[in-house]
Amino acid sequence: GGFEGKVTYAITYQELPPEAKSMQSMLPKEMIIEARGPKLRLEQSILGGAQVVVTDLQAKEVHILMDMMGQKIHMEQPFSEEDMDAKPTVELLGGKQKVAGYPCKQAKVTAQDGSTTTVWYTEKLGPLDNEYRDLPGLVLEYSSNANGMAMTMTASAVDTAPVPEARFAIPEGYRTMTEQEMQQMMMGGGK
Repeated sequence: GGFEGKVTYAITYQELPPEAKSMQSMLPKEMIIEARGPKLRLEQSILGGAQVVVTDLQAKEVHILMDMMGQKIHMEQPFSEEDMDAKPTVELLGGKQKVAGYPCKQAKVTAQDGSTTTVWYTEKLGPLDNEYRDLPGLVLEYSSNANGMAMTMTASAVDTAPVPEARFAIPEGYRTMTEQEMQQMMMGGGK
């Protein structure tokens, strides 16, 4: 079975494209992933607020919850079967190190678009049901470099306690918008 529980990742940026440098203070410093069966919940602080993505692999639904600029917005995203079927190429490397107290092995993952991510995974925990599900364990560190942005996500804490089902519900008080409405708001409606 896959991983069930909660992993907190710290995000560091080694290199940023020029247009992102001024935004550096706004970039997320932490990401929390919670998993329970076919459901994943991903949360990060962004632009002074929070963004949550809830994926239900069984119902084939992706919900985005944004809490920013005093607005609470819920948006449903089309579920992409292609993303689920896109199998990256995994090359196991020789390195070993401990991350968050777990012994990890190193692998290089190449996506279909050619971008590569170096990951450290532990075989002590099952994989998350995401694009790295083919690895023989849970990824505790990701390092990627794409479009002039080099970043590393390192697990700072792993909690294997069961995640309550309520964490995957869409909370009340969120306004449902289409992607188009959301873009219009971002482009100028929010001023």
